[in-house]
Amino acid sequence: MAQMYGFSAKETIQCSQELDELLNKHLKEAVLFHKEKEDKPCTT
Repeated sequence: MAQMYGFSAKETIQCSQELDELLNKHLKEAVLFHKEKEDKPCTT
């Protein structure tokens, strides 16, 4: 992501890559949580 916006410092690129990985992990977990929630019947 950092390179896409013209940032080239090694530390900036590394932080950007780590942030991308964390965001992707969070999105995958959120999707799984949402799917599991949909699969369970409502008991209220």
